[in-house]
Amino acid sequence: MTTQPERLPTDVVEARLNHLIDRARRGRLLHEEADRFTTELRDLVRRMEDTEDDRDRLAADNARLTAGQCLDSRAMCEQHHQPPVAGCPYPRCRAATANGRAPTA
Repeated sequence: MTTQPERLPTDVVEARLNHLIDRARRGRLLHEEADRFTTELRDLVRRMEDTEDDRDRLAADNARLTAGQCLDSRAMCEQHHQPPVAGCPYPRCRAATANGRAPTA
């Protein structure tokens, strides 16, 4: 089992990348620095992908939990669903979700 190296804070990675970009622009980038640039750039891309995955997961959780609240009260549905939420059991959201329109009271 392999262990991942500890990640540096994003601002440290960004500062290192800016330094390496500056050296590359001046034509002074050493072979070892180019390797480090590639490694740190890949790490930054992975972080961005992880952040996007987290956002998608949170959005799905939010929709699921919001739809679950509607089981308690139709007023919750009418108060919170602009736009409609897939999975809401009330006709207002079901109809709007089916036809892609905003729910009407």
